[in-house]
Amino acid sequence: MLGIKLGGADYITKPFDPIEVVARINSQLQLKLANDTIIKYRDRLEDMLQERTNELILSDRQATIGQLIQGIVQNLRGTLTVIGPGLQMIKLNLESFKKFENDNAELRYESSKGTFNTIQKYTDLIEKSFIQLNDMIVGRN
Repeated sequence: MLGIKLGGADYITKPFDPIEVVARINSQLQLKLANDTIIKYRDRLEDMLQERTNELILSDRQATIGQLIQGIVQNLRGTLTVIGPGLQMIKLNLESFKKFENDNAELRYESSKGTFNTIQKYTDLIEKSFIQLNDMIVGRN
């Protein structure tokens, strides 16, 4: 009994029968094989669980990033719907300013300093940037 308490799995009393010894050894070998198989399956299941958990974490991150990008795009679209028409109004008013400037000698002096050309330059730059941003948002390259 002390042997079993100390971790022995089985015992045989004397006098022993060789057939019983072989049967008990086979029994212990089968038990060991079954235990090793269970451990192998458990380890494989743990690996599969970790792999699936990692996939779910990655998928969740990608979904979160997708939602964030979608929100940013929506905000940019809203901003562009204001900038586009506003830019067109500036350009129309700029043409009116140029015509008015040509009709008034005092303003021609200011124009000689490049006021009109500077406004035109920045308006063109804003328009170019607007078009690039709008193309990125709608998916054109």
